Amino acid sequence: MGGEKATRLLSRFFTKFYIRYFNIYRIHFLFHVFHFFNFFTNVE
Repeated sequence: MGGEKATRLLSRFFTKFYIRYFNIYRIHFLFHVFHFFNFFTNVE
């Protein structure tokens, strides 16, 4: 019973951490794509 509560708490923490990390990574990835696209438009 206690172990189940701890597992639920841990899974909630990992989900929150994963969502936050994924949002940061996605913004970082979009920034790189935008920068790369900008570089190509400046070359032409």
